[in-house]
Amino acid sequence: MSWDDMDGSDKEKLRRHMLETEQNWQCAYTELRLTEKNSDSHIDHFKRKHGALFPKLVFEYSNLFTASLDEDFGAKYKDKFVKAVADYDNLLSPSEINPANFNYNIATGAIEGNTIKAKYTIEAFNLNHSDLKRNRLERIKLLEDYKDLYPLEETIGYIGEFESLIRYIYNVNNN
Repeated sequence: MSWDDMDGSDKEKLRRHMLETEQNWQCAYTELRLTEKNSDSHIDHFKRKHGALFPKLVFEYSNLFTASLDEDFGAKYKDKFVKAVADYDNLLSPSEINPANFNYNIATGAIEGNTIKAKYTIEAFNLNHSDLKRNRLERIKLLEDYKDLYPLEETIGYIGEFESLIRYIYNVNNN
């Protein structure tokens, strides 16, 4: 059985399950807010299913993440950027992300890597695309008002995206 043979309703149930229970309705790579609509996201195979790269991981749950459909950053960008099996050795999976590997530039909205793998991951997913930086800056401005008024989890729920940025800002302010 191939991924394409899998029933569409089963894929939709899986996509919704991951968004609701594991990803807090955010793209696994960009942390953009995703909706219930199937039209704004898809199930991404972190290690590509196409070609001869990782055919045995097609149905491996730990290799599946819900991602936005944008071509300029995220999963689709990664699939164009990462070409060889060895390239994945330099890439951090969302399931192994350690917040200590990343910082945020509060003035620009850019995400910065503290390790070689973190820097490669930022590049491979184009996480400093101008749209993402602009969106982060908008959230940073909101957080200037919210961080002193509301608890962390309430702010994450209200803003609904860029959870690691929110946690970073709350952490910086508490140190």
